[in-house]
Parts: sequence; C-alpha cells; structure tokens
Amino acid sequence: MAAARRADHDPPVATRAAVLRGVVSYLRNPSSAGLYLRGMPGIGVSTVLSSAAARTRRRGHRLIMISASPAERDVPFAGLHQMLHACRRLTAARPAIELLSAAVGGRAVQPDVVAATGSLFEAIAADGPALIVVDNAHRLDSPTAETMAGALERARVAGPAMLLGGHDAGATAWPGVPVWTLPGLPAPAARRLLQSRAPALDRWLADRILDEADGRPLALIELPTAWEGRAAPGADLLVPHAPMTTRLAQSLLEETRSLPAGAGRILLLVAGGQPWRPARLDAAAWELIGSPAAALIGSLTTAGWLTDGPDGVRLADPLLAAALMHTAAADQIPRMEDPLGSGYHGDLSTALTSPADHARALERALAPLRAGQRGERAGRGLVDGATIAADVGRFALVAPLLDQLPERINPVDAVRRDILLRSIDDPAWATVSSAESVCAVADTCRAAGNPALALDLLAGLAATITWSDTDEITRLRLLASLDELDDHQSDPRWLLVCATADPARVNGTRAEAVARGLADDRGRWWAGLAMRRLGRLASAAEVLGGVVLSLIGQRRFGLVVPAAAALADVQLLLGRWDAAQEQLRFAGAAAERTGQPVWRAYLHATTALLHAARGQFGAARSCAESAERVLGDRPVRPVRLRVAAARGTAFMGEGRLAEACVEMEPMLRSPGVRAYTVDFTVVATLYAEAAGQGAPRPEGAAVLAAAQETLRGNPSHDGDAHLRYLTILLQPPPDVETAWIDLLDRAEQLPWLQARARLHYGSWLRRQQRVTEARGQLHHAGAVFKALGAGAWSERTARELRAAGTAAPDDRPLSGLLSPQELTVVQLAATGLSNREIGARLELSPRTVGSHLARAFPKLAVSSRHQLPARLQELT
Repeated sequence: MAAARRADHDPPVATRAAVLRGVVSYLRNPSSAGLYLRGMPGIGVSTVLSSAAARTRRRGHRLIMISASPAERDVPFAGLHQMLHACRRLTAARPAIELLSAAVGGRAVQPDVVAATGSLFEAIAADGPALIVVDNAHRLDSPTAETMAGALERARVAGPAMLLGGHDAGATAWPGVPVWTLPGLPAPAARRLLQSRAPALDRWLADRILDEADGRPLALIELPTAWEGRAAPGADLLVPHAPMTTRLAQSLLEETRSLPAGAGRILLLVAGGQPWRPARLDAAAWELIGSPAAALIGSLTTAGWLTDGPDGVRLADPLLAAALMHTAAADQIPRMEDPLGSGYHGDLSTALTSPADHARALERALAPLRAGQRGERAGRGLVDGATIAADVGRFALVAPLLDQLPERINPVDAVRRDILLRSIDDPAWATVSSAESVCAVADTCRAAGNPALALDLLAGLAATITWSDTDEITRLRLLASLDELDDHQSDPRWLLVCATADPARVNGTRAEAVARGLADDRGRWWAGLAMRRLGRLASAAEVLGGVVLSLIGQRRFGLVVPAAAALADVQLLLGRWDAAQEQLRFAGAAAERTGQPVWRAYLHATTALLHAARGQFGAARSCAESAERVLGDRPVRPVRLRVAAARGTAFMGEGRLAEACVEMEPMLRSPGVRAYTVDFTVVATLYAEAAGQGAPRPEGAAVLAAAQETLRGNPSHDGDAHLRYLTILLQPPPDVETAWIDLLDRAEQLPWLQARARLHYGSWLRRQQRVTEARGQLHHAGAVFKALGAGAWSERTARELRAAGTAAPDDRPLSGLLSPQELTVVQLAATGLSNREIGARLELSPRTVGSHLARAFPKLAVSSRHQLPARLQELT
C-alpha cells in the first residue's frame, strides 16, 4: 500500500532525464519542504545529490550536507548529531544547537526535540534560500528520521528545502515527503559509459554487462574491472555468475541486511543454482531454515527480490545473485541438487531473451558434466549446450563443447550433433552422419513410439539441405521415413520435410493457414522455410518477418541470420527491394559478428543480384567477388547460382547479351541447382531475357526443359508464373497474346516479374503495329521499374517507348495539378502499393498517405486507385 502511494508522486514521465529535470525544477522553486529521491543500489542517487549540492554552492545559497553511515544506523540520533556538527558555524542556529545538544541524550523522540529541530531548520533558512542534502537516507537511525520528518512539517513555510536520497526502504520514514524514483541510464548512454571505461572489451561480454547492469552506473564502472583476467573467449556464457568488486558487492547487498531472519539464506539458496519449481523451493527452504517458508518466499516475490517465471523461481537481479555468491563462504552456500526436479525436460533454446538467460540455459545444460557425470546424460547436456551456443551465434564455442563428448553417446544425440554441424557449415559434418543414418535413427524413434522426435530429426536434416544438393537418393530416403509417419499437414516439421522431398504432397493453402497460426519461433522458422521452398513467397515473407523480429528481441543471432537472409531473399523476388536491402544490411552485420561465412557469402550474392537489378553494375560485381571469396571452395550451389545471376544481369544491362548467357548457362545446366526451385526458375527467366534479345542459343531448349521438370516435382503459383514467362520467351505458343494476358494475371503478386512481362508484351505489341496498346503496357512497366529502382529495365523501357513514338514518362504535365508529395504518393499507388507500404517508403503514416490520395483523386478526375495507372498514362 505504501509503495502504491509513493508511486503516485513520481513525475508523469518517469525517465531518468525527466526525474533530473524535476529535481532541478524543485531546487529552483521548492513546491514542498522535502523531496525523497529513491533508486536501486548503484543507480546513481548519490551522484545526483552531489550535483544538486554543487549547483546550490554555485548559486551562493546555503548548503548543509550529511551522509548516513551503516555503522551508525542503530545509534540513536547519530544523524541529528551530524546535522548539528554541520551547522556549528551558524550564529543564528546556536540557540537551537545548544537546546538539541542537551535534549538528544535519550533514545525516545520527544516533542521538544522535534520543536528544536524545526527551529534549527528555520535558522538555516533565516537569511536566504538554503538546501539540506541527506545522502543514504535509508541508513538514518530511526529517531533522527522521525525527528527530521516531524520538523519538516513544522517548518514547511519558513524552513529550507530538503533533498533526500536512498533506497526504497528508507522512503517509508518520510510520510509527508514526495518520493521520486530515479531510473537507470538509457541504453545508448549506458553503452557510451561502458565503452569509455573499457574500450577494448569483448562485445559479447559487453552485451552481458549492459544487460546485467540494467542502467546502473556503478555496475557499468565496476564490472569491467571485475572481469579483468577472467574474460576468456566465451566467458560471458560459460561463467554463470559475474565476478564482483568489493565495492559493487557491498552496494548490492546492503538492502538484504534489513530482511527478516531466514530471508537472506533463501536468497542465497536461489542464487546458487538453476531456477526452482515453487513447490520444490518451498520444501528446500523449509529444510534450510527449519520452519515453513512459503509465506516468506511469497513476501520476497511480492517485494521484487524473487521472480516466478515460466522456467521457475529465480532472483530478479542477476547481479545480486553474483554478489551473494561472491561474499558467501563455501560452507555457507546451500547445496540442493536438481532444483527443477528430475522430471523436467524443457526446451533449452526457449525463453532466451538476454545474455543472462543464455548463460543460465547453458549452465543448466552442462550441469551433469560439471557434476562429474560422463555418460549419456553428460553427452546430451553437451549437445544441448552446443545447440544453445549456436542459437545465440557463439559458434566458436560449439567445437570445444562437442570435443568433450564421451566416446559413446546416445544415437539420437549423435545425430543431433551431426545436424548441428551441418547447419553451421562445420567442415566436420562431411565425415559424420549421412542422410541415410539420420533417417535410420528417425525410423527407430518412430518405431519406439516417439514420432515427434522422429519429425524433429527429419526437419533438422531438411533445414540443412540449403548447403547440399538434394539428390534423388536423399529425397527418396526422406520420403521413405516420411511415409512411415502419419500425415501431419498441421505440423511445421512435416511441412518442411515434405517441401524438401515431395512438395506435391503438401496442400499449399492449408499449409499457409497453419504457418500463420503458429506461436513458437522454431515452428514458424520451419514453416517459413517450407513456404519459401514451395514458392509461396508472400506467405513466406509474412511468416519470416515475424520470426526475425522475435529472434532479434531474444538475441538469438545464430538463428536470426538465416531467417533474415531468407526474408531478404523473398522480398527481393516479391519486388520489395528497399525492405530487402535493409534485411541484407542487418543480416550481413549479424553474420559478420557471429562468424557465419556461408551465410555471409549468400548475403553478398543476394546483394549483388539486387545491385545488378538496380543498374549498379560495379557494386554488383564487387559483391559477387566478395561472395566467392568468402565461400572459398565450398560447393554451395544457391550462392554460386546467385553470383552467376548477378553477373549475368549486369552484362545484360550493359548490352553484353552473349556474355550474360555464357555466365548463367553452366549453373543452369548443373543438376544440383534444380532442387532450389524458385531460385532456378528466377535465374532461368533472366537468362531467357538475355537469350531472347540476342542471337538464338541452342541451350535455351535445355533450360526450359529443366525448369519444366523442376516445377513438375514442386508445383507452386509463383513458380508457375516464372515458368510461363520463361516458356513465352524461349518457346512462344501459337496464341502468344493469350499467354501474355494470362501471365500478367498470374504475376499480380510479383511486381518485378509482372513489370518485365509488361515490357516484353509491350515490345511484342509494338512489333505487331499496335502502338497505342504497346504504350499502355510500357508506361505501366516503366512506373513499376521506377518505383523499384530497377535501372537496367527502366532504360530498356524508355528505349521501347521511343520506338513506339513517345517520350519516356515525365512528370511535367502533372506538376500543375498536384503538389510534389501528392505526385509521389499517386505514382507509388499506381504501382499497386498499399497505403502502409507507401508510408513505409516515404516515412509517412498510412493516414497521411490516404489524405494525399483523397486530395489528388478529384484533381485527376478519378474515383479509385485502380484508375490511376490509366489516368497517369493519359496525362503523361
């Protein structure tokens, strides 16, 4: 109740800056006799008080400053004696000092002592503004606090301002004084402070310090010193409790000394191990303190010392746990085994939202090994620990952990190890489990009545196939294992395995609905990858977008990189190029930080293709070279296919059509790339454009046949649209116009492909002497290319328009009708973008975009956005 009342006194916006401004405002014109500034240990309350004192001195006002000591907390009137000593040179205060000196000899607070203290306060402020500063007010002895609080009420009008600072517990002694809470440093300021104190600090360790310090300046200053000499690679994950300096430990532990008997031992019990199940903690605490502990544990939870989360009860402040372990003697630390109970088998990769969570999860995984066990349980813990390290992007720790595996481990854990090595492109994976052995273990799990574990293993294998060819033997073996399982159309693992081995078996519409309804990130990642392989790009973008945001929040950088790379890839194909570029930039930085060379190469290759499509040919070649350099001799065909596409597109944009075809033909003839259906068909369409503009090439028929065979095994709406475009370019049907019209309809959700189709259709119409119709298609294509920034295709569209007897579209006829902003919004709306997408591109709200369109429609004499393309064509 008291806490709720005090919270009402906090400033309306309780940021650190707002509190500091409020303190300055109070010092200029005190609205009450006192102000209590509270904060958690190390938050910087004393620094704020010192700054206020310095400001008072600079203004020439009277300052009385005292600081309570823990040694005098139980000495009656010790704080008041400090006050008398600080006022000894004030002539006007001598009568009150003499009276108080004689009256405070006892232990009880008498009315005459309160009255004399009020007189002292009035004397302090008798000849001008004055400020009394009390630091560490929570340490004041009770008689002093009671006396000064009563005197403040008496001297409210004529007395000085008083600024008190301390921990939360001390605020209850000042019932009439407003209480403000000082928050921690904001994240940018905390990072700057840490960098200034330890500029060479390992960035992973810096993340852990920032997370545990929680904006407390003292921790940010002391922790780098404490970690000196202990910050070996991976220490931030492998050391469960942060090292402490004595100064930081004493500050953190000060409030614990006022807790009830037994509470400190319970805190130490929780600090020393993993999170506890509540019932098990009750029993262990009862055994420890010799009496029922449920009520005491409840009060500690209510007061914020403990937190009861999904993974169990733990200390709310990881630094307090470290301080307790730092100061406790070895024989004082309770040893209670298995706090979660022997039946706990949770997913160690879930709920990893901070570096401290990562360290705790890894500690839990390695607990059997540290307890001296060397059998299957220790092996499983090591594989779990390596998986956690990979999830959060700490690949340098994976090999050292797996090197400790015993010679004989459970076959399931052996397969999990090998799938992990495949997923992180460790060279060792080529010498371990093949697809055959993974599927064999999965079959054993199914036969033993554990189909969920079988699906886990098969999905893990399917996810790693990004880096290896899905040859017919692998595909058939996956299918054989899948056939032994029930049809799980609603399981993302089943969808991923099917999308890899037998896409035709998947009900695409149902799979999209399943993907949207998933809650856990691992399942959504599997589903998004399945949608990508099925060629359902819009659904893949929707699912993967949520996965990337969630993984970033959890700091699971090992999983973020492939998810962000897949999202950027899909956005590129969907024509969302600005969004794709942002994802590529972010994923590239994360891959660089975490050391994932294959994903870096993949991102370089995708960026190269984006640059080439935008007409930035030099940048495209530079990124392509970077991709090959990072890739080395790894046979990663998706990357090499992208590199060939980027170089071929650059050649095509420069008019070097034969060189473009020669660049792309070797990869398109390689059987291994056909497993990557959408990638193959997209690159094949680029090849067909180059071949169609230049001299006929005999390889064209083989490329078309390969694409048809690929799509036959993996049919999808988006893949079919690319195949139709490829067919029209390389083997035009008799009724080619019907084919063009049908393609434009099927490519409605693929603006890049649709615009390229309009360009070629418009060119065909021009050659058929249907110039007016040709201009309509070309204008529409040019508007989309302009919105995308597709420089190479924009130039070709302009050439076709000139050949059709008109200049390329310009905006001059519209400038008298529309404002520049309205014109920009209208042009983007004409390409099919929604208000939200236009707003994201122009940094406007969707509502503002709608207002621009509402004003523009009457000026253009249209009533809906569907009429905009034709109307803009007429006006330009």
